[in-house]
Amino acid sequence: MDKRKYFSELKDWLYGKRSDLLLWILIILLFNIALFPFFLRFDLTRDKAYSLSPLSRRLVRGIEEPLQVNIFFSADLPAPYNTVERYLRDLMEEYQRASGPGFSVRYYNMNLPESKQKASDFGLRPVQIQEIKRDQFQSRSVHMGLAILYRDSVEVLDELTDTLGLEYRFTTTLQRMISTVDRLHGLSGALTLTLYASQELSQFNIAGFEDLERSIKEAIDSLSRDLKERLQFRRISPDPATLEKLRYDYGIRTISWQETLLPNGNRIPSGTGAIELILSYGDRFRAIPLELSRNLFGGYALAGLELLSERISEAIQVLFSDNPTLGYLSGHGELSLFDEENGAAGLLALLSGIYTLKEIPGNESDTPLEIPAEIRTLVINGPKTAFEEKTLYALDQFLLRGGNLVLFLDPFEVPQAMNTMTMQMPQYSPINTGIEKLLEEYGVILEKGYVLDENSYQQHHPQYGTLKLYWAPILDTSGLSRESPITENLGQMILLQAGPVRLSERIESLKERSGKVIAQSSREGWLIKDNIQLNPLTMHPAPKEQRERFPLAVTLEGNFTSAFPAPPQEEGYSDLSDGTLSQTGHLMESVAPGRIAVVGTSLITTPQLLDPNNPNTNATFVHNLIDWASGNTDTIAMRSKGLGRSTLIQTSPEVRSLLKIFALGILPLLVIIAGILSWRIQRKRRKNIETRFRGGSNHA
Repeated sequence: MDKRKYFSELKDWLYGKRSDLLLWILIILLFNIALFPFFLRFDLTRDKAYSLSPLSRRLVRGIEEPLQVNIFFSADLPAPYNTVERYLRDLMEEYQRASGPGFSVRYYNMNLPESKQKASDFGLRPVQIQEIKRDQFQSRSVHMGLAILYRDSVEVLDELTDTLGLEYRFTTTLQRMISTVDRLHGLSGALTLTLYASQELSQFNIAGFEDLERSIKEAIDSLSRDLKERLQFRRISPDPATLEKLRYDYGIRTISWQETLLPNGNRIPSGTGAIELILSYGDRFRAIPLELSRNLFGGYALAGLELLSERISEAIQVLFSDNPTLGYLSGHGELSLFDEENGAAGLLALLSGIYTLKEIPGNESDTPLEIPAEIRTLVINGPKTAFEEKTLYALDQFLLRGGNLVLFLDPFEVPQAMNTMTMQMPQYSPINTGIEKLLEEYGVILEKGYVLDENSYQQHHPQYGTLKLYWAPILDTSGLSRESPITENLGQMILLQAGPVRLSERIESLKERSGKVIAQSSREGWLIKDNIQLNPLTMHPAPKEQRERFPLAVTLEGNFTSAFPAPPQEEGYSDLSDGTLSQTGHLMESVAPGRIAVVGTSLITTPQLLDPNNPNTNATFVHNLIDWASGNTDTIAMRSKGLGRSTLIQTSPEVRSLLKIFALGILPLLVIIAGILSWRIQRKRRKNIETRFRGGSNHA
C-alpha cells in the first residue's frame, strides 16, 4: 500500500466534513478528562435540599481531628428507600468538599458477612421493609444507617428511611460529638475574664473583698488545662464614666452609698461603684454575679466565692455551648414536662437532642424569681394562675439583659368534660396571669377569644358523617409567613383552641424593635368570646361579612423598654437598701437585644398535636420557634428542608369544575384544532411545491 496515498487520504478525511463528528466527540472526551477534578453543581430545588447550610459548612471546616463516617446501606433497595441512599451519598460529597482532609467517608458492601458484623459492632440494627417481588409483597431485612467516629467517641444514626431532615440529624449529631469531646472546638484567641471592682469599696470592710482577686485566680487554676490556657484575667477599678458605660454594655449592677463616717474617724464621700465579673469573647459576654450580702451581726460579705470555679466553667460552656440550657417556668399551672398524657412531655423529648430543659420554680412567695446565668431563653407554657409582681419584674429585667422569651398562652382555661349528673355544660374561664399587661408594654396584644376557621380539621363520625372542628384551624402556606425563618419552608400545620395574638400599631414606628405575624388563620376565620361550646353538631360558621384573618403567633426582636419604672418594693426583694450600701441593678432599657415569641395556645405542645418522633410541620414549627429565640437560625434552615412540599391550592368547587372542563374538554379540542391547522398548512405547502416544479408556476 502506498503510504503517500494513505496519508493523503487520511489528511483529506481529517480536513473534510466526514471527520467532524468523530473529532467533536474526541474533543468533548478530552475536555471532560481534563476538567474531571473540577466540577460545578447547581442546586435548583426550592429549599436547597442538596446544599449544605452555613452551620454544616462551618462545623466540618473547623474539624481538627480525624473524623470518619461509616455508611451501611444494603444494595438494591426498593423505592422509596433507594432515594435515601442516593441522597445520602450526595450529602456526604457536599460535606467532604466543605471539610478539610480530616473528614472521610467509607461505604460498606452489605453483601459481605464482615460488613454485617461491623454494623453489629457499632450497634446498627437491621430494618424490616416490604417490597414487591414476583407480584407478591415480601419482607426483607436491610441495613440503612451510619456510624460516626471522632477520637474515641462513636455516634450512630439508625433507620434512615427518609430524606427529610437528614442533614439536620447528621449535623446536630456531629455538633454534639465535637462539643462533648472538644468543648472549645474551633475557638481562636483568648477568653477574657474581667473583674470590675471599685477600689473605694475596700473601705467598707466587705468580707472577701480584699482576697477576691486571689479567690478568682485560684478558681481559674482549678479549671481544666484547656480552659486555663485560653483564659486571661484582669482587674479594673472603674471610674464613674466607665461605670455608666459598663451598665449600658453589660447591664452590671451598681452599688451606691451615702456619705459615711467610719468608726476610725475617716469620712467616705457618697459615690457609686461595682463588684462584677464579666467573661467576654469578641462581642459575646456572660456576667458571673458576685452577690453582696449582709452579715447576721452587721457588715457585708461576698457570698458564693467557693463556687467561683463552677460558675466560671458554666459561663464558658454557656458562651460557646452548642447544647444550651433552656429555662422552663413552673408554679403557675403550666403544662408539666413529665406528663405524657396531657402535659408537655413531648416538648421535652423534642428538644432533648439539642437543648437541656431546666425547670425554674416561680411560685416562691418569699423570694424573687431567680433565673440562672446559663439560661438565655425562657419558655412559659400554658400558665393558669396570676404571676406575682416581683416575678413579672424578674421576667422584664431578664428580657432587658438580652434574654429571650417563648410563650404559649391560652385565652381560656380548658374545662373538664360535661357533668353527666347535673347535665351542666363546661364553662370556659378567661385566664389572666399578668403577662398580658407585660406583653402589651412591649407591643403584643392578647385577646380573649377562640379563633374559628372554615378551613379546619375534619373528623369522620360513624353516625353523623364528616364533621368540621372549627376550633382546629388548618394553616396553609398563605397563613404562614414566608419572611420569617421559622415558617418560610413549612407546609400545612394545625393549631387548637388558639386565641388572637396581635402586634401593636406602634411597633411599625419603632426603629429599635421589629415584629412579625408568623402564623394566621385563613380569610374565613371568625372569633367567639362568649357562650363558648365547642360542639361540632351545634356550631355554625359565621356570616361572610364577619370573617377575616386572625393572627395566631407573632415574634418581636430588638431593644425593649422596661414595663416597670422602678423595682417592686417588697420584703425580701430590694437588695441592701436598708443599710449603708445599696446594690441596684434596675434597667430601664435593653443592654442587649432580646427576642419574644408568642403563640395563642399551649395545646400545640401536647400529645394532641405534637409527636416528637414524627418530623411533621407542627413539631418543626415548635422546634423552629425555640431555635429562633435562641439564635440558632442556621439549624432552622436544615430542619425545614423538604417540609415545604408543594401542596394543592385550595379552590372553590366552581373553580375546580372549570379547570376540569378545560383539562378534559377544551384542552384536547385545542390540540385537535392545532393538528388540523398544521395538517392543512402542510398539505397546502406540498401542493405549492408540486405545482412549482411541474411547471405550473411562472417562477424559474
